[in-house]
Order: sequence, then C-alpha cells, then structure tokens
Amino acid sequence: MAPVLMGSMGYEGLEGMYIMDTPLSAALSQSGLPLEFYRSYNSSWHHPEVYFPKISTIDLSLMKKCSTGRMSFSEDANIYVRATGDYDGVVNVSGQLKLKCWNDVWWLSPACRNTPQSCIPVVSGGDAWALAEMIQQMSFYNMPMAFGTAINTSMYSSINVANEGALYAFEPDVTFIAQQPEIIRFPKNNAGEYIQGIYGTASAGTILGNWYFKDLKTVADRAHILLSNYKLSQDNINGMLGDVVSVGDNDHWAGACRWLIKNRNLWRSWIPDSTTCSQGKGLVDSAGHLVENRSQAVDCKVCPVGRASIAMTDGKGPTRFCLQCPKGKSQGLPGEQECVPCLIGSYSAVPGSMACSLCAVGSYGSLKGLSACSVCGNGTISEKLRSTNKAIMVQGEEEWVAYQGAVSFDACGCRKDTRMDASGECLPCGEGLKCDGSGKVMVLKGFYTAADSPGSVFRCFGDSKRCPGGPPGTCAPGRDNETIACISCSSGLRPGPGDDGACTPCSSGNSALFSVAIILSILAIAVLYMFLRNEGQDGTARNDAFLIGSVAVGQCVVVSQQLSIFGQLKVNWGSPFSEVLDFFGLLALNFEWLNVSCVASFSPLQMYAARVFLVLLFFVAAGCIHLLYVALCKKFAEGLEISACVKVMGNLMMIFFISVAGAIPGPFRCYTHPNGARTVQEFGGVLCNSEGEHQKMLIVAGIALIMPVSFFAMASYVVIVELPKRMQKADVAFLRTWSFLYYRYRPGAAVFSVILLVRNVALVIVPVIPGGAIKVLLIILVLCVSSLVTSFMLPWRTLECNYMEASLLAGWQFLSAWVRSSWKTWMLTL
Repeated sequence: MAPVLMGSMGYEGLEGMYIMDTPLSAALSQSGLPLEFYRSYNSSWHHPEVYFPKISTIDLSLMKKCSTGRMSFSEDANIYVRATGDYDGVVNVSGQLKLKCWNDVWWLSPACRNTPQSCIPVVSGGDAWALAEMIQQMSFYNMPMAFGTAINTSMYSSINVANEGALYAFEPDVTFIAQQPEIIRFPKNNAGEYIQGIYGTASAGTILGNWYFKDLKTVADRAHILLSNYKLSQDNINGMLGDVVSVGDNDHWAGACRWLIKNRNLWRSWIPDSTTCSQGKGLVDSAGHLVENRSQAVDCKVCPVGRASIAMTDGKGPTRFCLQCPKGKSQGLPGEQECVPCLIGSYSAVPGSMACSLCAVGSYGSLKGLSACSVCGNGTISEKLRSTNKAIMVQGEEEWVAYQGAVSFDACGCRKDTRMDASGECLPCGEGLKCDGSGKVMVLKGFYTAADSPGSVFRCFGDSKRCPGGPPGTCAPGRDNETIACISCSSGLRPGPGDDGACTPCSSGNSALFSVAIILSILAIAVLYMFLRNEGQDGTARNDAFLIGSVAVGQCVVVSQQLSIFGQLKVNWGSPFSEVLDFFGLLALNFEWLNVSCVASFSPLQMYAARVFLVLLFFVAAGCIHLLYVALCKKFAEGLEISACVKVMGNLMMIFFISVAGAIPGPFRCYTHPNGARTVQEFGGVLCNSEGEHQKMLIVAGIALIMPVSFFAMASYVVIVELPKRMQKADVAFLRTWSFLYYRYRPGAAVFSVILLVRNVALVIVPVIPGGAIKVLLIILVLCVSSLVTSFMLPWRTLECNYMEASLLAGWQFLSAWVRSSWKTWMLTL
C-alpha cells in the first residue's frame, strides 16, 4: 500500500557548487566581496582566484583522468556546445565531441583557459557529480574555474577538506559540516531551460517530505497532527548535524536528544493540544460527554452516529466538535465529517438521526433534506383514506400495493377498496365496484355505473348479465349504455335469446310474432264471445264435464297470472324458471316477450299505459265483434243486445282482473340501488322520484285504478245485493247478463266470486309492500286463508273443481315456502 506525502519537513535537499568558509570569510573581510553570489566570480570585474588555493596544490594522481569515466563521453560535450556555443571547450575525436581537458584532469572555463594556473579548482566526486550543470555555469558567468573529479569518494572528501576551496556538495550532509560550506547562489531555477539542456540557473531543490501510512489519521490522529506540524529549517538540520560532528561520538540518536533538549519550545509547538481534534472527532469533557466549546473540553473522541465532525477555530487554533445532525439529515457511520441530507422519498423528523425514514404510506417526499413528508390530500376530509400505490407483477398479473418512500405527488391516490370522486376526496369503494388502488374504478358483474359518474352504482336487477362489469359505462353488446343499468337495447335491437344479456338485431319474425299475438287475441275474444252467447241458448243444462273443463281452464289462467306475481319479487330466479315467468308474464300484460321494441319504439310511460289499459282494447274488440254479430246475424232484430256484450266484457274482466290489478301498482314497486337511487322495478330506466315520467305513471295509475275498483264494487253489489232479489223475481235477463259472476259456483256460494277478487287484490298488493321475506310470508298467509275458505265452503259447482282449487293452492304454498328458504342464497335486496 503506497504511502501518502504529507508535505515538506521545512527544508530542501540542495546540491551544486559550494565554497568553504575560509575563502568566503577572507574575501568578505579583505575586499567585501560576497563569494556566495555568482556575480562575484566574473573575471572581467573581480579576481576571486586570489582567495582560493592554486590548482597546482592538488596532486593530479588523486584525480580521475578525463580519458576515462564520464568526462570521456560525448553526451555532456554535445549538451555543453549546444547550450554555450563554446567549441574551444571540446575536442573532436574520431568524429565525436569530447570535453577538452588540461593535463587530462581539468576542464578549464573560458575565463582562465589561457592561464590554467589562475583557475579556481572545483573538485567533484563520484562519476563527475553535477558536471553538466557546473561547466555551463562557469562558462555563462565568466567564472575562472577548472572542473575535476576525485578518484574516489574518500579522496573527494580528503581533497576538499585539505583544500578548503570550491567544490560540489549537497545538504543536509555531515561530510563538510565542520568547514561550513556555503552554496553559490545562481539565478532561480528555470525548469523550461533545464528541459532543453540549458543549465545556467540553479538546480531545483529536492523536496524532503514526511510520508505516512494513509490510514494513520484514522488509527492515530494525534500522531498525524504531530507529523503535520513537524517542521525544521535549513539551519535547524545543519545545527543538529554539526553538533554530532563537533561532539565526535558519531551517535545520531544522541545528537537528536541533545537537539531536543536545547529546542524544547520548537518541538513542543508540534505536539497537538489534547483538545485539537482531527477529522472525524469532536470535543468531550471529563465525563466523556460531547461539548461544543473548547473551554469545557479535555479531550477528543470519534463522533458517534447521528453526528458529524465540524471544523471550528478559536484562540487556540483549529479543532472540531460533534454537531448533532439537524432535522432532514442523518449520519449512520461514526467519525464522518458531514451529515447527509435525506434522499427524496425519506425524512428525518428528529435531530441526531442515524438514518432517514421512508415516507409513510399516504405521503411523499419530492425534495432532499426533508424533516417531514408531504401528506397526500393534506387537509381534506378523506386524508386518512389516502395512500401511495404502485403496480407490481404477481404471477404474471399486475397488482397494486401500497408502498413507503414515494417521491412525488403522482404516486398519491386512494387506498385499496376506496375511490376518488370528482372533488378529489377519497370515498369507500362501495357495493358493485372494485378499487384496486390504481386510481381506476372497475365495475363488478351485475352492476352498472355511467362513465361520467363512476361512483353512482346501479344494480342490474332482473337480467344481471346485461351488465358484464369492467370500466364504467360498460354494457353487454347491443345495450344502450346511456340508459340506467343498461336497461334498454340500442335502436333496432332486441333482447337476445342467449344468456349473455346481449341484444341482437330484430328480424322479420319478431314483427310477425307481434302481429300473430294480436290476431290470436282477437280470435280468442271472438271464440269467447261465441261460446258465451250460445251458452244455454238450446235450453239444456250445462254438461258437468264441459263445466269442469271450462272451470279448469279458468283456474289455470288465473294461476298463470298469479305466477307473474313471483316475477315482481326481487329474486334473480335463474334459468329456466325465469323464462317460464317471462312467458306467463305475457298473461300479466308484459309485452317484452313479444319483442315490441322491434315493432315500434315505446317509452316506459307508453308501455305502462298499454299494460293497464289493454283490457279496454279487449273491451273494444269484444264490442266490435258484438256489433258485427248483431248486425250481420241478427240484423238488429233484438236491438243492440247490450246484456250479451256486458256478459263478454265481464268475463274478460274476471279473466284479466289479476293482470290489470297487478299492473297498476307498477310505479309503486321500486327497487333500491347501491347508490340510494330507486327505479321502477318493471321499468328500470324510470327513477322513483315522483317527478317527470314517474309522476306521469302515477297519474296513469290513479286513472287506471278506477277500472278494478269499480269492477270490484259492481261485482260485490250485484252478488251481495241484487242477485238474491233477482233470483226471487226470476229475472232471467239479469241472471244471464251477470252469470259470469256465479255460474261456476254451487247455489248459495256466489259470494265466493267476491272472495276470489279479494284474494287476488291481496296477492297483487303484496309486491308493493317494503321488505323481502315479509312479502313471501304474506303470500303464504293469503294462500293459507284461501285454502281454508275453499275447504270450508267448497264453492265450486263440482267436487272435482274444489279438488283442483285445493291442489293449485297447495302448490302455490309449496312454491312460496321454497322461495322463502332460498332467499339468502339468491342474495336478495331487502
């Protein structure tokens, strides 16, 4: 692991041309010439050679020959010539330039080349140390000098100590410390010229630095500070080395100890104060508690988590204290120098946090350094229902989950099972909706919401499959999604025959079915008219078998109409019973089975009016048939024969009494949806609000109510009041006219026709009563009472008819009990 440079120790490593103290002092005292300055050697102005020993005093045998070693190389000669242009200082040997030497020992500078005895000898060592630099400096500054090299390091030292002149030297070094050599100061180093091989300036000093193990600051911070403060001047190091030489023990450790004793003030300044804390540490008092003032501190310790080492400066200098991380920042590691701002999506609510917390579900942080996250929907009524959600894949399917650490408002939404309304408030998802947290509302099967009001949920009563679920506004194919609960088919379509709730295009057969129904109805009225007109005309009594058959047919028709009452209960019957009820609904004047939408477009009001007033059309048809018969067959011989027409119309009213009476309360049979709205059960597109179309229906119902009420009153009056008197008077015309009220019953039981009307009125009123199970209980109660009355009175003319009545009532009761037991299974709305 590489060490790290801390910095200089306070002094440089120097090398170059030096002068001993003897000639330096002599020149200064005798002529004031500062020989430590390079300009003092210019032979054009000065004669520095007089203060130095002669070149002849040095034994040539102790010097290296120029013909061997470095001075024989051509490289230094070429560099010299390029820099100075002094070709006289070199010689060409076999095409190579070499330095020209005098006596094969000395290279002479231009200033004394002609008078070698006047040259100042400069002795170097080693392999001609600093040869290239010094010969250029001698030439550039007209210095009368000669350069030579001692044969070895020992001779280099001996010659220069004995000569006490000029030499190559370096410092710090103890070799010539006693002679106190002084470096000759040349112009400041020019690094650019040195790169080009021009050495007219001083050589660059060598940085003598402190190097340390890179983790020293961590493991021994005070030692690191000590090394940082450690600084020695050039004089300090030379004085220390000089002490070792002067004592003569050659013990450097002892010399260092002597220096420490003499220089206490200096080295004590290097030792850090106990309260000078390094990076990662902070001030503590005597109890080890963190403090922020040095006056209270006695030491330093590593800053714990939740704090940062912060620099400060006071009268004693720089130090550090452990700052508690403020809100919005944290520090999870000890010995750190700064608190880290919380990342987006997180916060720190208390000072000194070791870690930031993720923003809770229902909040977000869009900035760094938050002390609190922004709450989704802050200040709104539904703030507690807010959430931050994102989609994940679970087994290949997208699922929305709540998560912490949201970074923007875009992640805000409503919690799972809640939805956002148009005002931006979160509300419970509600029945019929699926809210998965994505912000999208999906409608469950059997429910409907409009695309522009997804919170208003309607239950698709009846055929729930017309509402397949999905995005708001979704209906089964062919359904009009602008109608409430997809109740209507689009124009030109009819409810399809399948069980998918879809509407299919109308066909020619649909129109034909409606036409056939009209024709069959007219034919049936005509047959009834002829049957009733000819009844008893031959003067014979009625055949019992024929009577039983006619009564049985009548009872079955009544039961079929009574079955339609089950269709008015709020039960999803399922197939095939729902189809059976739809068919019998035709006898209850329900025209949907005839696909009338394929014939013409009728509003709910028109359809309702047609139901309740259809019997009047039957009366008109019967009247027309009667007039045709009287006109064509009787030629009006007996007048209009109103009694025959009344007899037919009375029978029609008895047959369709349940249908008419059951259709009139339609606007009062309302269904409550999950959104609180109520719609007419048979006309799901009409709201039960007593306004608009519903109000018109109520008016029609009031008018239509006159028919069953007046018929019931008339029948009661005829049977109870008039019939006994007319029978005593043997009023044959009267008895024939009103025979439809009593001819099926045994003598004395004519009042049963009124009881039968009361029973039927009770049955049609039951579906209007609020509540679910109570309706079935009331139906069972009505049927039980009717069974008891039938069993007690035996009203029918033949015993077989009484048995049939009892059997049909028992079947009714069984079916009602079955409906009640299955009520919860069908998930009824009570």
